[in-house]
Amino acid sequence: MLFIRQNSFVFISYILVVVLILFNINNFFFWDTVQLGSAHANYYLSTNFTQLLLPEDIDSGHIPAFGMYVALLWKIFGKSLVISHLAMLPFAVGIVWQLTKICKKFVSPSYYGVAVVLIILDPTILSQITLISPDIMLMFFFLLGLNAVIENQKTLIT
Repeated sequence: MLFIRQNSFVFISYILVVVLILFNINNFFFWDTVQLGSAHANYYLSTNFTQLLLPEDIDSGHIPAFGMYVALLWKIFGKSLVISHLAMLPFAVGIVWQLTKICKKFVSPSYYGVAVVLIILDPTILSQITLISPDIMLMFFFLLGLNAVIENQKTLIT
């Protein structure tokens, strides 16, 4: 019975991030995501990925992997805000998955699901999930790396 209840809280967390992304699917690029997502992605899409280095006027010094990712999805599915927001979905769901693994390790089995919900409800996490932002990917990969260290998965750590 307890197992089912904690899994219900985790399920609620998954539903929450999916609904949050879908609810904000028409919100535009904001602040630094204009450059890191939109400008970089537009550049790669318009050059058909023939240029690896960004032009100086839009190169902020960040690795342009996020812009390439968004541009690749635009090339496959069409250039739209909807596609850009849906590009964040696998990483948002991955954050819940990785948080669940961490909470199962460090929180009592009676409360790990509640802990996942409370962490997801943190305003900084919720606000990031509404954006088209590399921060969502960074958070997912950080948690993935943290779990790899905790579980001593040397291949994944490498």
